[in-house]
Amino acid sequence: MSYNGAVKDEYFKSILEHSPTSIQIYSTTGYLKGYNKAFEILFDVDATAYIGVYNIFEDPQLQPTGILELVKKVVAGETIENLVSKYDATDKNGRERWLRSAMFPVKNKKGRVVDFVVMHEDYTDLKNHELSLEEIIAERTTELERVNKELEALANIDGLTTLFNRRAFDTTLQSEYLKAATSGAPLSLILIDVDYFKTYNDHYGHRAGDICLQKIALVIKVNVQRASDTAVRYGGDEFAIVLPNTHAQEAHVIADRIRKGVEAIGIPNQSSPLGHITLSLGITTYQASEPMSMEAFFEATDKSLYKAKASGKNTTVID
Repeated sequence: MSYNGAVKDEYFKSILEHSPTSIQIYSTTGYLKGYNKAFEILFDVDATAYIGVYNIFEDPQLQPTGILELVKKVVAGETIENLVSKYDATDKNGRERWLRSAMFPVKNKKGRVVDFVVMHEDYTDLKNHELSLEEIIAERTTELERVNKELEALANIDGLTTLFNRRAFDTTLQSEYLKAATSGAPLSLILIDVDYFKTYNDHYGHRAGDICLQKIALVIKVNVQRASDTAVRYGGDEFAIVLPNTHAQEAHVIADRIRKGVEAIGIPNQSSPLGHITLSLGITTYQASEPMSMEAFFEATDKSLYKAKASGKNTTVID
């Protein structure tokens, strides 16, 4: 701050007193030399007794905040602007406030710092608004993340059967194949085809076909309940089940339960020699000790399914 000798002190006093911004003037040693009314109002204090007594460097409230290090920089000649900090006034008026502050040195004609000024504005309402906006943004971000996760999950779900879809199958099979190749644990794959489904659709209609697939999916869900297993509608009337850490005979048990379960619910099918809906299933188990590419693994399972279809249907074949 510079002083113009042509302007009377009363002019500065009037500005100081009528300023809505809290202003304090300190000596370079930290003692309070002057203040305005806004300072007393902001801090709810009669500051008369603080002149020459209060030392900002000795204020216990400021010790842990790091503000005193900034004050030292101001005494050394720097200017600090737009400093936002929390002020605990609960012992005075029962509320916590936020202050926006500026500090700058007062220099004489030779450029030597002789005093420094601290200015405060009550920033509480703006800060609370800012915090409120941050909270709203955080909540909406969380909600958006949740919605995105749900959309991602839906992107992997078959809308008709609510089993996983082909996209999820491709990702899961690759992931589980790599795990099995590394760990040496067995990985079984079951491919399922509905017998005479095309003629079923032709005879009963596509709506009946959809209901039929939903009933089959329910039987699959009942029999594939481990969190690690993945049941999929592979496409049309084809289903697939990825079974990590599962030997061939264990996979056969699951496959046969599904086959018998569908047969037991007795969905009528006049186009089938058996008179009801049945399934054909093919199984292959991958073992890291017997090298086989993922593509060969899938093709071997598909061949097992073809054998089941070719051998009279309503059966399970293990490769």
